[in-house]
Amino acid sequence: MKLRILLNSKHNSVISDFFKQTSQAFDCLSTSDCLDDIANHFKLFKPQAYVYFSEGAQCGPLVTQMRALKSSHDFGNVPIIAVADENVCKMLERLPQKPDLILPQSTASDVMTAEIIKTVRTKQASAPVQMSHSGTASSGPRPISVISTPKAVQPASAPKPAPDPEPVREEAAPPPPPKKNVPVIPPDKIIDEPNVKNSKANILVIDDDKNILRLIKSACSEFFNITTMLNADLIDKYFETKTVDLILLDYEMPGENGPQVFQRLRKIPNAESTPIVFLTGVSDRKKIQEVMSLKPQGYVLKPINMEKLFSSIYSLIR
Repeated sequence: MKLRILLNSKHNSVISDFFKQTSQAFDCLSTSDCLDDIANHFKLFKPQAYVYFSEGAQCGPLVTQMRALKSSHDFGNVPIIAVADENVCKMLERLPQKPDLILPQSTASDVMTAEIIKTVRTKQASAPVQMSHSGTASSGPRPISVISTPKAVQPASAPKPAPDPEPVREEAAPPPPPKKNVPVIPPDKIIDEPNVKNSKANILVIDDDKNILRLIKSACSEFFNITTMLNADLIDKYFETKTVDLILLDYEMPGENGPQVFQRLRKIPNAESTPIVFLTGVSDRKKIQEVMSLKPQGYVLKPINMEKLFSSIYSLIR
């Protein structure tokens, strides 16, 4: 019996090729990136797998769709399958919530078909068994009642009067534990730190350009916890109580520049081994050699290409 597969690709040729190459194993239907469209196709077609063909180096639309699919009970236990180029496959593998199956675009059609069938069968086998709502069970022993009837009913005896309760002695509450000396960050310094506790990676961005900070926070806050600073004045205080998974550091800043901040960070216990990626508008070879001589974990040129930034982040976070 054929499996019902819902496909999503911006290119009709990709959809057409998949239809032709897998017609013996799958009944296919295509949909768009619109979440309402996907929801309607799920309700009407009831697919057994959702296959998303990623275009270029973008994985944002798929991440948004995965969150919607996995958080809604309407979509059940349907596996999400991504077909993408090798770079996007690596990025998807590092996501906290990743697809059930990730396949490179170079995968042969027969191998792709076999992997999709295997993933669907595994997902179906792990799905919780639905309980029957009928009045009688189709098989198996009936449950045993834990309520039993006493052999003989004894006449009730007169209850004894309860003794007067002893007065409750109120004990003094224990004194509160002494407060730790937590460093206080002055409010006039711009630090934008998310007050959340989740499984997202924590990234610190240090840049004197407010527009850059807003751009990175707007683009990345869906996937990471982003903390921003206009300068490095507070990094010693900050790292007394905090740790992050990655630092994005502007190379050229007034006052204390990127290389100087880099050297400071490498002497702070909570930041000495944290990956650092320079953000720099310098593109000539000599300056790039100066950047790399500090041995950071990478650099991203300004104006920032968000796809390259995401690729750098996903290649470094653990």
